[in-house]
Formats: sequence, C-alpha cells, structure tokens
Amino acid sequence: MEIRRAEQGAHSQFRRRLFHLPKARRMALPALSQLQGGPRVIQFENVSKVFPSPDGPVRALDGVTLQIAEGQFAAVRGKSGCGKSTLLHLAGAMALPTAGRVIVAGKDLQNLSPIERTRFRGQTIGFVFQMFHLLPYLNVLDNVLLAALPGQEATARKRGGDLLEKFGLAHRLKHRPDQLSVGERQRAAIARALVNGPKALLADEPTGNLDGESTAAVLAILSEFHRGGGTVLLATHDEAVATAANRALELRDGRLVT
Repeated sequence: MEIRRAEQGAHSQFRRRLFHLPKARRMALPALSQLQGGPRVIQFENVSKVFPSPDGPVRALDGVTLQIAEGQFAAVRGKSGCGKSTLLHLAGAMALPTAGRVIVAGKDLQNLSPIERTRFRGQTIGFVFQMFHLLPYLNVLDNVLLAALPGQEATARKRGGDLLEKFGLAHRLKHRPDQLSVGERQRAAIARALVNGPKALLADEPTGNLDGESTAAVLAILSEFHRGGGTVLLATHDEAVATAANRALELRDGRLVT
C-alpha cells in the first residue's frame, strides 16, 4: 500500500510539472478524433506470423483480427512469448505478416516497397522499445535526431530540444546514454519516437525496466500524447500499467482473446 501511494504521488508530481509548462513548450499535436468509431489507424485482417526455427515453424501470431481507431489508447497484455512484440513490429511496419493484411493509416503495408515502408514508418509511427536502443557513442540530442526525416533536420532539432526540455532532460542534451539513469534513457527514447510528430505511438514494454517513479513518468507522457489526439498501442505484461489505457486486449499463444 505504501509503495502504491508513493507511485501515485510521483505520478501526480510529474503530471503537475508536465501540464503546467508554458503553452509554447508543449507538443503541437494534431486534433484527431477521440471516438472509438473514428477512422482506423491500425487494422489487422486475419494476420498470422510464422518464424522458422531448427525445431520447426514457430507461429508467433495466429489469425489475429484487430482494429485500433484514431485517438484510441489500447493496451495489449499477455505473458512473455505470447506475440505482443510481433504484433507491434507488424503494426510498426518493421515486419510483414506471413498471412493476412496489416493496414496502417490507410496503407496496406504489403503493397509498399522496403524503401516506401521505411519512409512511411518515419512519417507516421513512433516506436518505443523496452531496451531503449540509444546509440552509446552519441549524446542524447543526437540520438533523438537520428529519427529526423530527410530535409527536416532543422525542425527536428527544435522539436527534439523542446521535447527533451519538457521531459526534464534539458541538462542532459550533451550526455551519453551511459551517463543517464534508466528512466532518463526511456524518456530520451520517447522523445526520439515523437520527434517527427507521428500519428501513432507503439510502445513495447516501455516500463519493463523502470522503477515506480519512472513508470509513472512514462505513462504520463503516453497519456498526454493520447489526450492530444494521438493513437497509442502499448504492449505490457503488467496489469497495473495496462490500466493507463482505455481499451484492454489480451494475447494468448499468438491469438487475440479479448
């Protein structure tokens, strides 16, 4: 109970600091529909994904049909190995299904060339990894700018700096990842995911390595993106973390059960 109160207090303190920033320092986000019946941002149609292995094919996803509407915050729960990461990788245009169709923001990903998928992913999707994937030899700001779209580097530098300041990392811009706390690394990784102003944010176990205070901070950032109209798809094994979403899904052995 005391731990829960401490986490709630940390969450409240972070939210006060986050939402009382001057208006000019807040993210400029599109005014998207919050209705569940709005346009589909992510759509899976009878999707399966099979990986080869020495012991025979591994079916990571098995006939998944799913629709995530614009402006929705959905959490996918399930045990390790149930297919959560595979689901997010397919939604994030980082892989293609073995069978079925994945449609994101109106684009059938299988109809795009690898170069087109890369460009589409950079323009449309922000991805947050559990292990951060920050390059150790680059400072925080340069790690964020790795995601900048070609020809938009100046805009990304301004936006990236604003995001890092808002996330409490203004004093860390020139620090390398090994000089940051685990929670600071994840906030830097989220800034990288948001630097191009994506329509959808996909977060794969983003709090899996974090303590209670850092978890509250990350969830506050995801929730703000959602309140601004963004679409969030969160994968987690943690029931408490999943309550941050307004829609609950569950995977078991590659199949969607809720």
